[in-house]
Amino acid sequence: RFLHYPHQDTDDDEQFGQGPHTDNSFITFLAREDTPGLAVRLPHGEWLAPPVIAGTFLVNLGNIMKRWSNDLFLSTPHGVVNDSGRDRYSIAFFYSPNVGSTIECLPSCVSADNPARYPRAVYRDLILEFYNANYFHRKDYVA
Repeated sequence: RFLHYPHQDTDDDEQFGQGPHTDNSFITFLAREDTPGLAVRLPHGEWLAPPVIAGTFLVNLGNIMKRWSNDLFLSTPHGVVNDSGRDRYSIAFFYSPNVGSTIECLPSCVSADNPARYPRAVYRDLILEFYNANYFHRKDYVA
């Protein structure tokens, strides 16, 4: 997906070009140009601006990785604040399971001391649950 974030004229730390969110995919590969703006939330709540390193991809883990790994690997909350003075562009590739796939904790991530935190679910249902929870116009949507 080609992403464009126009320059923001605000100094408000709560103003985002793309609000904080996690990806509802398994993994995301992000090709970025040299304009900063990506903000990643660390587990203790602090926001970090990852450096832009030429010739590399930034990798975000998504909600499905979190679920499959039984929270061993967490999905990465992130957003964009483009106060760079110029437009920002990036290209994201979201890798997700087939919509009919059954998603459950991997056996290697579950034990007697660490039981599954998530019930088995079909990816399609997880997508609808995610959209219904995160998009106001879908709050009362019934599939």
